[in-house]
Amino acid sequence: GQIDAEFTSGDTGSMFSKAKDDLKPFGYRIEQNDKLYIRHWVPLKVMKAKETWFLGVNVPLKEVSAGTVKVVRFIILCFSIALLIMIGVSYGIIKRVTKELGKGEVAMKNIAQGDGDLTVRMDVKNDNELGKMFKYFNQTIEKIQSSIKIVHDSSANLHAQSITLTE
Repeated sequence: GQIDAEFTSGDTGSMFSKAKDDLKPFGYRIEQNDKLYIRHWVPLKVMKAKETWFLGVNVPLKEVSAGTVKVVRFIILCFSIALLIMIGVSYGIIKRVTKELGKGEVAMKNIAQGDGDLTVRMDVKNDNELGKMFKYFNQTIEKIQSSIKIVHDSSANLHAQSITLTE
């Protein structure tokens, strides 16, 4: 039967007055006995009563934030697992591409610095950028090989004609 000091205090009294008019719930933090609490109030009209009643809940902040801490930890765990998976997949892709590029390097080095074997062909496994590059490499080598064959045949033909002319 007594009015609580919070209903009239300077800090919270205005919130109660406003809630009486608009009947909207409100809450605030309060410190009691060196602990933080969340106090939440819901204004109620009981039947045809003229007065507004308030239903209040006083919950320790630790209890409210305990669920939040669990959710944040779960999100961090999920993010960490996803990050590790992405790093693993990226590493695998980079390793595969690097291996394929290494094969291309060996073939081109053999042509440039080795015995110039123009029968070397790159194994085209995929239709991605690397596969297309190897396909075009093979086409380039075939054109060079064809050009050399034409020069060789022309040279042999000229040699045969020069022998015929000298006789």
